[in-house]
Parts: sequence; structure tokens; C-alpha cells
Amino acid sequence: MSEIQIIKLVFGLFLGIGGAVLILLAFPLGYRYLIQEKRCTAKTMGIVHHYRAELPVVIYQVNGRTYRVKGPEYQLYVTTSRQGPFQKNRRVSKEKGQILFTHETSNAFAAQHRSGLEERYPLHSEIPVYYDPQNPQLAYVLRYCNKKWLFYLMFGTGLAIWILDCIIQFTL
Repeated sequence: MSEIQIIKLVFGLFLGIGGAVLILLAFPLGYRYLIQEKRCTAKTMGIVHHYRAELPVVIYQVNGRTYRVKGPEYQLYVTTSRQGPFQKNRRVSKEKGQILFTHETSNAFAAQHRSGLEERYPLHSEIPVYYDPQNPQLAYVLRYCNKKWLFYLMFGTGLAIWILDCIIQFTL
């Protein structure tokens, strides 16, 4: 076996594994966005229980069983901030489509404020939850967040890497 063949084999092995990892990760991270919009047709009210990674964790009940879902989710978060010694501590959040815009000003000496979502959805407040009647664990909060691109990006990139790997292995 020549050095070129060994390099192609090792490089091809890494490309194949990388493509497989992307394809396998596409399903647990992005597949639910493909099916949520069609399947989640039933509505109930949930209660904001706590916050994890700045998003509210909402508890809701279906047929006497309790479920949790994190949200509402956004496609994009845009944050602008200004800090200075004479600024007031203030955070203003607004939604436009599925994008959350947050503008915060903070005092350079004593800055303390809650997250914009925590002000918008306080603890123990009610919020609508849409769930799949056949599988109540599949749910989203407030509105559907279109992140189908996440699945397509990961799956497509993994597939493209596999195709590139095949081209390298069989033609060069």
C-alpha cells in the first residue's frame, strides 16, 4: 500500500465518521421541528416552573400526567447592550416574528436585572402549550418555532461529507 492510499484511507475514515456523527445528531437535535407543526394540535395551559439557560421550563398536564417543555423558543436572539457609570439598569425585550430583540443598559458599578424572558413570563404564570394528542411529550410553548433548517443543515452536511468521501476514495 502506497503512502497516498494510506492517507486517503485515514482521511476517508475521519470524513466517514464525521459525516455519520452529523447525520446521527440531526435526528435528536432537529427532527422534532419537522413533526411538531403538524402533530401538536391540542392546546392546554402550562405553568412556568423555573428557568434553565434563560428559557422558561413549563409544566403542563395531559390526562392526569405531568410533562415538561422548555420554551418559548426563538429562531434568533439579538442582544444589544450599553454600559456606563450613569446608566440605569434596564432591559427591554420585544418579539418580532420568531426573533427576540433585547436591549439592555446597565450601570458599570452596580448592574443587576432579571432576564428579559423572566420579566415577560414570570414564575408561576400561565402560558399556552400545544402538544401532540398521541404523544403528549412532544410539545411547544406559545407558538411553533420553525427550526427545520437545523435538521436539514446537519443531515445535508453529513450527507455531503459522505459523498465527498466517496469521491475522494473512488476517483482520486
